Amino acid sequence: MVWLCRGLVKCMDKLDELFLIAGTLAMGFALTLQIVMRYIFNSPLVWSEEFARYIYIWICFIGVGYGVRKNLHIKMEAFMNIFHHNVQNYVEIATTIAIMVLVASIIPSGIRYTVAVSRIPSPAMEIPMSWVSAAVPLGLIIGEVRLLQKLLKLLSVGGP
Repeated sequence: MVWLCRGLVKCMDKLDELFLIAGTLAMGFALTLQIVMRYIFNSPLVWSEEFARYIYIWICFIGVGYGVRKNLHIKMEAFMNIFHHNVQNYVEIATTIAIMVLVASIIPSGIRYTVAVSRIPSPAMEIPMSWVSAAVPLGLIIGEVRLLQKLLKLLSVGGP
């Protein structure tokens, strides 16, 4: 059972990175293509800026889980350094739980909003806006899973 969980975590890790890399490349390609079409062929694309904006939204929200996994989110180091090392672990656990509660409280609103905008097309590409707004609940669910992983690591090892 443990090997299955580790396999899923490794798969999630690779999917995070693959999506972030592919999204960044797709966004860069669309914007480069827009520049070429606008300034060289004098025929700007209608969809490229909207596409890049929506990919950026997805990158940001998928990046939440990646940031938690890599411990990249902003911390108050000066505040943490006030405490003794043993107390820092408890503060880190309490902070992680508080963030988990906050993230969990946002997910239902993100799902409701995604459902609410499902029949609204985007202006240029005419895709359902739910495809864009689904980044919020999905990214936060991934972030919640990563926070749970972090919490379990903090509780089992006694430190980050």
